[in-house]
Amino acid sequence: MPHLYIIINRCTSFLQRDVRVNSTRIKQRLLAQFPDMRAHNKGRDMWLVFDEDVGAALGKACEGNMDSDSDSVVLARAAQIVRQQMFEDSKLFNGSFGKNCQQESVPKILLALVTMVLEGPSIKDQIRESSTQAALSIAQLMKFNSVKHTRSQVDTISSVKHSTAQETPMPTYSGLVLHAHTRKRELVDKLFHLGLSISYVRVLHLSAEMGNSVCQRFYMEQVVCPPTLRSNVHTSAAVDNIDHNPSSTSGYDSSLDGCDHTVAMIRHSMDVITQWL
Repeated sequence: MPHLYIIINRCTSFLQRDVRVNSTRIKQRLLAQFPDMRAHNKGRDMWLVFDEDVGAALGKACEGNMDSDSDSVVLARAAQIVRQQMFEDSKLFNGSFGKNCQQESVPKILLALVTMVLEGPSIKDQIRESSTQAALSIAQLMKFNSVKHTRSQVDTISSVKHSTAQETPMPTYSGLVLHAHTRKRELVDKLFHLGLSISYVRVLHLSAEMGNSVCQRFYMEQVVCPPTLRSNVHTSAAVDNIDHNPSSTSGYDSSLDGCDHTVAMIRHSMDVITQWL
């Protein structure tokens, strides 16, 4: 109905008539002209339909076999629902990976969608709370590579930019582990361009942040403490002074005077403690 109202006003303007047509009067005239026409309100819009078309419209809406257009509408609606929750909750990396960090980093509706795509839309499988690692990995990569607005230039790989708010544990862990084992920027950036890891620059940024947090903890506590130290875990320590002179080629004058010490912290698991007992 609003589109018809706009068309009629344009026609009157084209005919150079300074007359504004009322939408309510248009509806009344059309209903009076066509007795088998009915008006249906939907919010601010109004639909004018014939009685003979209502049955066909209802039958098409209730059809079990949807055509390609209906499938496209369903997919677009599903993507809209999932994307709405993908950008709502964001958790930044705090220097450690928790026990359930993978499950907490992605929305449940995204994880359920990926699980249904991989394993089928089974109601029995949807009830269970646990998910496979493959579903978790794919869901994390989907959130990591998602953008709110598509960029105009997407032909070059270098134009891809990831938001830190969309980082998930899997690409972060992949970049940190690969850099720790190889120290090669080429490998880290190659996985980054494939959408599987964070960039090499981001890896260096996170490494600097973790180092600064350790230094800040030292200044607060005035004690050098390993960042992986945990409470309620049996820990032993070994202390020794640093008095060796590596520049000496003989045993003479191979020691240094000083009071510098080194401390080694060792955490023991319950299995080792049980063997001792």
